[in-house]
Amino acid sequence: MTNRYQITLLHNGNDNITTSAGAKVEHGVPQGSILGHLHVLNFINDLDTFVRGKSFPVLFADHSRILLPHSNPTDFHTIINNVFKILSD
Repeated sequence: MTNRYQITLLHNGNDNITTSAGAKVEHGVPQGSILGHLHVLNFINDLDTFVRGKSFPVLFADHSRILLPHSNPTDFHTIINNVFKILSD
């Protein structure tokens, strides 16, 4: 698959939605592929053990989300960057 893009949506407490600019997806396994299941088992299955206590991972099949509610934008920025570093490592 080519020319795939993704965006990020941020919801604040006032029901306002902020959307990031679209970014081209350069890597990854397309949905429906045979390799997708293997990648889930190898990479996503242990996600909650790495970020537990810092955020709330939500795992369902081959979809994953990291929830991190926080009222202070500065603290949110610090914590989410730490979580992304853990995931990257």
